[in-house]
Amino acid sequence: MKTFKLIQSSRSIGTRVGMLTVLGALAAFGFSSHAYAFNQINSQLYFGKTGGDVTSLQEFLAASPDLYPRGLITGYYGALTEEAVEKFQVKYDIVSSGSPSTTGYGRVGPMTMAKINGLINNNSGVANTSGPAIFMQYFPQITSTTATFNWMTTNGAAYGRLYYSTSPLQMNEGDINSNGFAVTSGQIGSYDGIARSSQSSYISGLQPNTTYYYTIVATDLGGNVSVIGPNNTFRTSAQ
Repeated sequence: MKTFKLIQSSRSIGTRVGMLTVLGALAAFGFSSHAYAFNQINSQLYFGKTGGDVTSLQEFLAASPDLYPRGLITGYYGALTEEAVEKFQVKYDIVSSGSPSTTGYGRVGPMTMAKINGLINNNSGVANTSGPAIFMQYFPQITSTTATFNWMTTNGAAYGRLYYSTSPLQMNEGDINSNGFAVTSGQIGSYDGIARSSQSSYISGLQPNTTYYYTIVATDLGGNVSVIGPNNTFRTSAQ
């Protein structure tokens, strides 16, 4: 079965905080400054699902009343939870229309799960080891017009692509078997089509002193998809 590996990494380069939950950091992302100790989400979630991951999701969403004003912690993924997930996806430029089965709107698919777990981890860069592949990302080399990214798989070869844009990248989340998954906007960095454990992507022709969004998508030989991001950022230097 093809599966997704979800990676937590910093929203912007140079921001690394090695604590699971830090007061003030959650507030910076629009969440309450109360000392919540959230549990990570370990499975994709959608209407009708029940269990501990749904409870964890609801606890996370309830910390932000603008997303989940009712704040009900029931362990059941109903209409109110689905609506809260839709608001979360819009807020973080993940997806803003469609349905759970077409674009993942209202569904906690790989992109949404990665973003939630990234916020829970407070951008610590710690990988969620429940996925099929673990990725280690290194700080990119940025100039005024170029960027070089390097990352590594720790459990086998994979194909890696880096997408970037001056606007948030749009994606279809797909499902656990990768059906429908795609990056639907932006450009792609250098890519040689070779599966390997160490990957690199080079981008040229960038505008100086400009913020770019980027997402790394890697696929191992079994078709398992890993995502670093989505929509982290870097900024080119001034000339």
